[in-house]
Amino acid sequence: STNNEIIDDGFVYDDGFIYFILDGVKPHVNLKSDWDERSYLKIGYSKNPEVRLGVLQTASAKQLDLMGYIPGNVDIEKHLHELFGHLRRKGEWFALTRQLYTCINQFELINHHPKRKAGAPQVVAQKYIACA
Repeated sequence: STNNEIIDDGFVYDDGFIYFILDGVKPHVNLKSDWDERSYLKIGYSKNPEVRLGVLQTASAKQLDLMGYIPGNVDIEKHLHELFGHLRRKGEWFALTRQLYTCINQFELINHHPKRKAGAPQVVAQKYIACA
């Protein structure tokens, strides 16, 4: 027996977390002009996003910020990477545009590991598809 949550279609949505780590300046949401590309967002997968942030922070001269994370797995991570492929700058780092920021803020981001909302995997699946 595992702790994976399975939805009726048989796809496992939750065996870890998809995290969003900001590297750079968080743009002001009401900025009228296009956002520049000084800020980057890492979209990654981990069983423990807080530990992953610590590992990344050790290797970075800039202060990194964990925006939050959602229940997910490597398949959802891959879908998000494909969805925002046009914004990819290096590896799992993406230019933080208004589109990407808006999409991520549609998720119910978790800021601490142990408490997850019931039904969150279904919400994740519906909202990342809505970003397309």
